[in-house]
Amino acid sequence: MNDRIQRTVAAVENAINEILAKGTRISQHAIEKKAGLSNGALNYNCTEYRNLKERIRAIKSSKNEDCNANLHLKKQISKQTALKNKYRLQRDELRAENALLHSETKELLYQMFKLQQYVKQIENTKLANLNDFR
Repeated sequence: MNDRIQRTVAAVENAINEILAKGTRISQHAIEKKAGLSNGALNYNCTEYRNLKERIRAIKSSKNEDCNANLHLKKQISKQTALKNKYRLQRDELRAENALLHSETKELLYQMFKLQQYVKQIENTKLANLNDFR
């Protein structure tokens, strides 16, 4: 293999790795630009270049499959988010209802306390004989 072809292959490999690391869209033009090659440099009839082009095609097709999988995952995430929001609203409603019931319970306890005081006052003043009611 020619020394120049080896340097080009190494530059293209580095460019592919950088583009994959960034997660940007991969194409032959982008790889050639990142590697510092001229546009269409990988189109020369050379087995190393053909292998690189096949690798680029394989990466692109796997990216398309990943996109389909990502769409499925995004749909699942949006569904789970909607359910989470729904349950959050239900939880908030139940908390508000619980707080209302708690305050009503406190009010009833207070009223019972007041009634007990009133009954004791009636017993102390002997206005009525409460044993008759028992």
